[in-house]
Amino acid sequence: MDINKMKIAGDYDVSDWMNLKAKIIADEKNIDLWQKAFEFFYIRVHTRYLNPIKKILDMNLKNGEGFSAVSLHCALIEFLAAFHDGAIYKHDNPDTSKCEYCRSKDLFITFLKSVEPFKSTFTGKENDFYTNVRCGLLHEAAVKGNWKIKASHPNKVIETNSDETILFRNQLHKIICEYIENDYRNMLLKDNKIQKAFIRKMDSLCNP
Repeated sequence: MDINKMKIAGDYDVSDWMNLKAKIIADEKNIDLWQKAFEFFYIRVHTRYLNPIKKILDMNLKNGEGFSAVSLHCALIEFLAAFHDGAIYKHDNPDTSKCEYCRSKDLFITFLKSVEPFKSTFTGKENDFYTNVRCGLLHEAAVKGNWKIKASHPNKVIETNSDETILFRNQLHKIICEYIENDYRNMLLKDNKIQKAFIRKMDSLCNP
């Protein structure tokens, strides 16, 4: 297979990214080029994550499908964290000088603690969410501790009661979409550090 023809975002392939990257390097302050770069990211997360999650949520059977949706949300959060930092997953002997990592915990939790709207949402619950929701779902297909997943709340993502912590799956989906479409997009168009991280991460996806 010609690696340049590998699809990385909808119909966009590796060669499309390499051509765009060359233009960005030649004119790195061009907002239109960064808007085009965001389109690659936007299409990738929608086709591979958000659209399938929305299909699950729209079933609205309230018969356990939220476990699948939140499992995908957790995988997506790590993906978003990796793009924010330009972090590259390497299973064996990661080289931190090249922004490689092999354990997701620090990346995942730091992202929730430091980046809005997650910072305001998970206040004091980041470690607990990682352990009992993310790890519980991905390793055992079950939330652990005193966590519960419910469908919806008018304005809360997380609600803590005396004997349980409730995660509202629809509101989690909403703030993830808000981050992608507003917060991250704005950072990518303006923040040179985020832009360099984006290029590093995109290049790694083009060389699996």
